[in-house]
Amino acid sequence: MTILSFDKESFRRGLNVHPLPEETAKEVRIFLDDQLNRLIEQNVDVVLDYSFWSKEIRAEYIALLKKHGITPVIYYIKTPKEIILDRIRNRKGSRPDDIMLPEQVASYYYDHFQPPTADEGTIIIVEGCESRE
Repeated sequence: MTILSFDKESFRRGLNVHPLPEETAKEVRIFLDDQLNRLIEQNVDVVLDYSFWSKEIRAEYIALLKKHGITPVIYYIKTPKEIILDRIRNRKGSRPDDIMLPEQVASYYYDHFQPPTADEGTIIIVEGCESRE
């Protein structure tokens, strides 16, 4: 499978601090969406590693995939807020997984995250933990 990651793509562009400027975020999304469509045409399995924080944005991608006869599976990594904030505090911005994010922004994102619901399709819940194994 191919993993399309918003964070890794922004990091590849030299941007390791989020949130990105609106225009840059739009460019990254267009780039990744183009790759997604190409991979769908090639019948390649794809993992979308995006935040998918809102039901609305998930619905857009679910509709896109269903147009191609693809039934997506949502993996929801359910992690306590304190663990997420601790991980963000410890980031150094040196790896693609180390996107820097101000703690108050991360807290806002967490508080406004809309967990997936059964009406969105198959959801696999993974309990987040402290270790990064």
